[in-house]
Amino acid sequence: MIPYSDSFFKDLEIQFKETNKIVIDKIDSINTIVDQIEDTIKELHQWLKNFTFDSKEEEIIFFKEYKPRLVAYLIYYNKIIEFETNAPCSTKEKLKYFNRELNEISSYNNKIKIFYQYYRSKATHNDAKYFTRNRDKKLNYYESHIINYDTRLSTSHDYNVAVIKANDLLTDYLENKMNLLKNRKNNQFIKVDTTIEWTGNRIDLIELIYALHTQKVLNNGQTDLKDLSKFFGQIFNQDIEESIYRSFIDIKNRKNSKTKFLNSLSENLNNRIDEEDK
Repeated sequence: MIPYSDSFFKDLEIQFKETNKIVIDKIDSINTIVDQIEDTIKELHQWLKNFTFDSKEEEIIFFKEYKPRLVAYLIYYNKIIEFETNAPCSTKEKLKYFNRELNEISSYNNKIKIFYQYYRSKATHNDAKYFTRNRDKKLNYYESHIINYDTRLSTSHDYNVAVIKANDLLTDYLENKMNLLKNRKNNQFIKVDTTIEWTGNRIDLIELIYALHTQKVLNNGQTDLKDLSKFFGQIFNQDIEESIYRSFIDIKNRKNSKTKFLNSLSENLNNRIDEEDK
């Protein structure tokens, strides 16, 4: 029985979701998930060094399906960190950046075209060659990098599968980000007769923005904090985009209640409900 099977990955994905709930900052959350995956891979490697598969078929399943699935998570989340930290600020440049990354994925698929077609077509005739740890075969020129791999831990193509799986996830991520940017760029606000402006303190608006961002109730938590501040700034005619991080430091440094405005909102709404229920 292979312990790293479907139930293992279901538990791992639940662990990722719990981390996202507990760790508020997106980058911190992903870094925590990466640490969890790396620890799991270390455990897997220790297990592999001493484990003997019952059959060649079992070994093929492990290196074709299970191990690549775990490594794909590591590649995916590391790339998300790269995207989130390196993406330009402007919508136009972000679209260019994400499109370049999509082209990089296409380039990789073309680079391993023969194997890519083999894997995508669900072929199996070369599985023993690609997904067992038998190195008693002549390596092709593009496989020469694996000569230094630990033969107990990897096959010639399990990492290629991991990259393909990760790239599938990354393609969905990038296309989703691009669609959100395009929709925002093309969005036309409904014109109303009344102009709505924020007449409270600017720091109160920033406190509200951070609360909504933390709660992940806008775009399933995928909206960048700076983009969110720009959006609310446009709605309420407030220039807050550049000061949002500095203002949050002021909020954190409050001596008494950190969420003064949110507490006031809750208190006043409850009072209104109580008054109208009398």
